[in-house]
Amino acid sequence: MKFGYIGSEFYGYQRQPGVRTVEGDLINACMKVGAFSDIKEAVFQSASRTDRGVHALGNVVAFNTDFPPEELISALNALNDSVLVHSYLSVPASFNPRKAVMRHYRYLLFEPLDMLMLSNTLQYFTGTKDFSPFAKGKGPHSIRSIESIDVRNRDGVITVDIKGRSFLHNMVRRIIAASVSVAKGERDAEELELALKGKKVRSFGLAPPDFLILVDVHYGMNFKRVPLDEKCLEKWRNFCWRISALSIVGKELLSAGSA
Repeated sequence: MKFGYIGSEFYGYQRQPGVRTVEGDLINACMKVGAFSDIKEAVFQSASRTDRGVHALGNVVAFNTDFPPEELISALNALNDSVLVHSYLSVPASFNPRKAVMRHYRYLLFEPLDMLMLSNTLQYFTGTKDFSPFAKGKGPHSIRSIESIDVRNRDGVITVDIKGRSFLHNMVRRIIAASVSVAKGERDAEELELALKGKKVRSFGLAPPDFLILVDVHYGMNFKRVPLDEKCLEKWRNFCWRISALSIVGKELLSAGSA
């Protein structure tokens, strides 16, 4: 199943005892509607374990069930207020959602930046490299390939689209933090080159999770989209309107507090 969520509604993605998580909500909902009764027997697996606060439009889970897929999606959306399931695909038992063909992340930047400088800086990260300097923790499997990075200005919001087969923990957010610091003139591009060559340099920091979106996870196969009923659509419209209202209130507060 392919699904989306607002990351700020959860403590994180991976299920944990005592806190609300995306995976935990999905598993509980599946068990409540009778999709399965045991996650081990169902072989429940997730494609991407997004950081706490990160959003998604097209994350993926896979599991075994006899529940008709379109009925299952309707039942899950009726039960769950913060995860929206929208597509499905029937796959063989050997399918592993972690083994994607491509993952697509988008980061939103709201401050004015030199677009050319930002774009040029981000290109340092394309290709196959050892990304351990731009990930949380160190490990023996830190080689990753970034296929493309596209930077655009969309009505005053800078969007950075990063595509690659897989990513290390915090990798996208650290790439963004480093590139923004260079684009603002706070750090030098030479430091990026040194870091990517394995030289020790001062940390570039970690960009906030609030503006990162997992746009999609691709497998080279077409998922079937399930039309949402009006009740579900209305629920999500109201949810999005509440978020929009918070943005408006925030702008008014900033205006009131400025000299």
